[in-house]
Order: sequence, then structure tokens, then C-alpha cells
Amino acid sequence: MDERAGHQDLEDRTSLRDAGLRRLRRASRWLAGGAVVLTGGVAGLAAATTHQSQTSGTAGSAPASTDPARQQVQQSFDDDGGFESDDDGHAQLQQPAAPPQQAPSGVAPQASSGAS
Repeated sequence: MDERAGHQDLEDRTSLRDAGLRRLRRASRWLAGGAVVLTGGVAGLAAATTHQSQTSGTAGSAPASTDPARQQVQQSFDDDGGFESDDDGHAQLQQPAAPPQQAPSGVAPQASSGAS
């Protein structure tokens, strides 16, 4: 009878182990699926937020010419001679007032290596 009791005990442990592995497998699937859904939700939220901020700056309800902050920034670019804007408010390069001057022949150009 001891053999039969030992065999039954082994079957009980095996079935408990298998049941635990099934639970772990199921939990892993739910966690993986939840992670995918959560990642998609965060990506969608980020895309919607980024899209709103980009469209509100260029295609908002108020024209670009009536935005005082934009006018101030645009004016500083125009004053420096670096950029001018078209009718849509997009920056465009301007022609320089004078052509670039050639460096004196005795001065060698210096290269920056980025290391100090």
C-alpha cells in the first residue's frame, strides 16, 4: 500500500505543478496583452497631443500676423537679417547685405575637434 500512496502523492504534486504553470501562462498572456494596449494608448495620446500643438501653432484660429509673441520673434529675426517670413508665417532665408569676405591669406582656418 505504501507504493500506491507514494504514487498518488506524486500525481497530486504533478497536477498542482501543471495547474500553477497554466495560471502563470495565462497571467503572462494577460500582462503581455495589457502592455501592448497600454503602449498603444500612450502612443496615441502622445500623437494626439503633438498633433494639436503643431496645428495650433500654424493653423490656429488666429492668423499668425495677430499673435504678438510671434510678431516679436519674427521681428527679431528680420532685424538680424537672417530670416524673413512669407505670407504663411514660415521662415525663409534672406540674401545677405554684402557678399562674404575672403579671409586673409596668412590666416589658416581652424578646425574644431569637439574635444578639450
